[in-house]
Amino acid sequence: MLMGRRLERGRLGVLLAEAREGRSGALVVRGEAGVGKSALLEDLASVADGMGVLRGAGIETEAAALTGRAAVVAEATYVRAQVAYESTSPAADAALALEGAMLIIGSHPERAVSMLTEAVWAARDACAHDLVKEAVAQLETVRLPSGAALTPVVAALIGYGRHADGDFGAAVVPMRALVEAVRTGTVQDFVERVIAGFMGLLTADDVAATDVLESLAADVRADGSLGWLPYVLEPLAIGRLLRGDFRGAQADLAQGISLASDIGMDMQVTVLKAIAAWLAAVIGDAAECRALAGEVREHAALHPTNAALASWGVGLLDLRGTFRAGARRVRGSMRGPCPARSAHQGRTGSRRSRHPHRTRRPGPTTPAGLGGVGRAQ
Repeated sequence: MLMGRRLERGRLGVLLAEAREGRSGALVVRGEAGVGKSALLEDLASVADGMGVLRGAGIETEAAALTGRAAVVAEATYVRAQVAYESTSPAADAALALEGAMLIIGSHPERAVSMLTEAVWAARDACAHDLVKEAVAQLETVRLPSGAALTPVVAALIGYGRHADGDFGAAVVPMRALVEAVRTGTVQDFVERVIAGFMGLLTADDVAATDVLESLAADVRADGSLGWLPYVLEPLAIGRLLRGDFRGAQADLAQGISLASDIGMDMQVTVLKAIAAWLAAVIGDAAECRALAGEVREHAALHPTNAALASWGVGLLDLRGTFRAGARRVRGSMRGPCPARSAHQGRTGSRRSRHPHRTRRPGPTTPAGLGGVGRAQ
């Protein structure tokens, strides 16, 4: 029995009741060693009937800050960022990851790069271009040791920032260089290999991108690290779709959605369903496309990039009927020039010959085959 803890138990009881009703929350239990913090939490766990209780060890951020150990504070902030991705929004994740990286960018540059990578990718998911630009600006200040394996990663992420700004000429070389670094084994980290796959797709280097991602998927399966597989299947399905391997893309998406659902990766389920909606539109399955798009767009406030992709699929369906209405929908779901026209410039010659006034030959700053802003979105 706990004595003299009525107020604390009451507050924890409210939190537990809200959790039973599906509302998440957090509460810090703080105090000197030996005052009964663990006993209080054990008491709470004893009345959490029918609920899963997870236990872990952590670091109190405020105490770490008092010690002046910036690296510890940065790590705690980074953990908060990753939790925020699902519990709050990708934008909150990006902001916290950026905050953590800035604490150690001078003292621990390689770890800061990992945090800034998280910031860039979460900001991308949130359509938060200002956060992408801020993270890229910080990456430009990173000073890695000579010959560091992360050097091509940093260059590629800076290139991604240029790509998002529409400066494709400055973007393509470092982005494709990361793909090559992965293919030659210079870069071997899992996250960087996934990013390399995305970079290949964004620069229309689809063959290299799918090679990288197929190899990574095989490694993940061999290691039994199936929790990572839905993240790999996401860009791999896009790559297969872009290359016309619709059955392969369907298989990747079905496996990814099933696995992500089984292990509670709700956000990744939404991502994969957005791609599946796009694929359904491409192959003409209107009912599947609209059903999937409806599910994805329920989360539009938190995950606008996926909602935009699903809307793009619905727009493609409309293009089969009423062109103008469909074109308005497609334009509303993306920024920048039409990706189809940009892709046709590099991938086919027949359209240019039939409609010479509609396209221009790529110049030195517009690489052939570059998907452009459409792929970035």
